[in-house]
Amino acid sequence: MPSSGINATTVVAISTVAAPPAKGRPYVVGMKRREVGLRLALGAARLSVLRHLVTQAMRVVDVECLTGLVLAAGFTRLLSGMLFGVSSSDPVTVVGVVAIVLFVTSVAALIPAARAALSPPMSAQRAE
Repeated sequence: MPSSGINATTVVAISTVAAPPAKGRPYVVGMKRREVGLRLALGAARLSVLRHLVTQAMRVVDVECLTGLVLAAGFTRLLSGMLFGVSSSDPVTVVGVVAIVLFVTSVAALIPAARAALSPPMSAQRAE
């Protein structure tokens, strides 16, 4: 009997999918703090720097999502035996998972990127 709504398995699955981008993106953006400080010191607009950092993070996620979709399409026969209440090629589920990953990653990249873009340029240079 399929259940409707979110259950514990759904929460665990979403957390498993969302955890790596949420942990990795702030670290990557933090590593570029010196670069951000230099760009700001040379006169780049804060919005331009913010857009640059988020765009770089999202490019990586786009490749990851495309790779995941290709692998999922390749393993549909194997995965179909493990799924209950949903088909292995259900477009709503696939779009939902991709949307969740993109949302979590964009927020995970936006927060440290905004923090880096709003910090004074010299503080980033002194931090090293």
